[in-house]
Amino acid sequence: VLATAAAFFLTPRLVAFLAAPVGGLEHLQAIEVTEPLNVYMRAALLAGFAVALPYIYFETYLFVAPALRPKQRIAGLAALPLVLLFFV
Repeated sequence: VLATAAAFFLTPRLVAFLAAPVGGLEHLQAIEVTEPLNVYMRAALLAGFAVALPYIYFETYLFVAPALRPKQRIAGLAALPLVLLFFV
């Protein structure tokens, strides 16, 4: 929730960056009345999820770790930097 709230402040820059290949926001057309709001909200939610995903992975790991063998625990911790690299 906090990552999504923080992403709302950066969403105008994110949407402008995503629209840059087509010539900017001026060249985009809204097909439905609510589409600009929908795009803004979806971009903010996805950005918040992408920022929060490493934390979600780590919390899931902490929940599962007591049931893992020592080698599996090490492999799970070794995967954490990959999650940070691929999703942020």
